[in-house]
Amino acid sequence: MPPRIRIPTLTLFTGGKECSLCEVAKQDLANLRRSTPFELNLWNIRDPPSGTDEKEVKKWRRLYQYDIVSE
Repeated sequence: MPPRIRIPTLTLFTGGKECSLCEVAKQDLANLRRSTPFELNLWNIRDPPSGTDEKEVKKWRRLYQYDIVSE
């Protein structure tokens, strides 16, 4: 049986649609995926996925709250 190829996963922490830099990054990553396969997870620090542990939410929000700003 041939070995399975593992596809890397990238998580992009975003600020939602209000973050224009995040939108540019998503477009650039979409272009990159055409030549390099990877899974892309989007994690909005302002509206985290439902069921996410509150400690995780606070941790990521604290880390990125000043890096992701609205215009």
